[in-house]
Amino acid sequence: MESKYYASHQEVPVNSIPTDSAVQERKDKEIIRSDGSDREFKRVIWKGRPAILILPASSNPDLEEARSLFLIGSHLFEAGIPVPRILEYDEDSGGVYVEDVGNLHLQTYVLGLYRNGHMDDIRRCYETLLAVLARMQVQGVKGFNEGWCCDTPRYDVRLVREREVGYFFKAFCRDMLGLEVGSAIESDADELVSRLHGVDGRDFFLHRDFQSRNIMVNEGRFMIIDFQGGRLGPLGYDVASLLLDPYVGLPIEFVNEILPSYLAALNRLGIERNKEDFSREFRLLGLFRMMQALGAYAYLSRMKGRVFFRAFVNPAFSNLCSLMALNDFKELVALQSLVKTIAKYLK
Repeated sequence: MESKYYASHQEVPVNSIPTDSAVQERKDKEIIRSDGSDREFKRVIWKGRPAILILPASSNPDLEEARSLFLIGSHLFEAGIPVPRILEYDEDSGGVYVEDVGNLHLQTYVLGLYRNGHMDDIRRCYETLLAVLARMQVQGVKGFNEGWCCDTPRYDVRLVREREVGYFFKAFCRDMLGLEVGSAIESDADELVSRLHGVDGRDFFLHRDFQSRNIMVNEGRFMIIDFQGGRLGPLGYDVASLLLDPYVGLPIEFVNEILPSYLAALNRLGIERNKEDFSREFRLLGLFRMMQALGAYAYLSRMKGRVFFRAFVNPAFSNLCSLMALNDFKELVALQSLVKTIAKYLK
């Protein structure tokens, strides 16, 4: 590797979280199995210290994604956000060496706490995480350069229509279930997506995949990974991704109870949001997120052979049904009918 970049960073602040001796990390392995990514991940020793080498997919190398990983990761680290330290980046190969933050995903950690009945610890986990997320969204946008984005620079109506609602229709409804999506449903979808215009404050840092398998638990800290798809967007999307996460399946009562702690964290950062307005934003963006997740689970399990994702179709669809049952969406008759039809297929 020749064209190398190194970064001199401040120390990452510690985020204190409860520990549970029943939850242990897996033994280190040289090759790390990824979830949905085609990139290659290897455990290596970098200058005498444990590290992860992340390489673009050999079949179709995406050097722009690697560049975003380096630039956005370095930016977030400098902003004091708990992300792995970027150790080295090679722009020619797209290889990125990052700090090794272990094997323990938030998913595994929280499910372990569930098994042991430690609900107070789970609450403290999510209160801490929501405060970390608020800081990332607010501090991460300061000095953020849209030119660092490997995908779209913003979460906008076009992205939602094509890659979330449209992805749900194509990969999940049509390709996986064989259901046709008619003009009435498409019309409802257009009306639904247009509501994004009514969401205030769409210029915060957006991770866009802020869920329990992209948050590691390492030495008493939460560490955020897989941030290379970051862009500008609304506050509620990452919150919905975390709290409506099908990998964990938090009870809806818990979700409703924990949301005010996020608004309190925002308030401490000087951002005031009306609770009612934010709840409406959360429900809308949560619906888009569940559509995106179902599209992804269908595509990855069918087209990529990653059957791991099939187990999370029903939890994601259950979240979608709960959202669609709310008054916010009751007038979307054709879309409501589609959801009822899907429910019959998934029985």
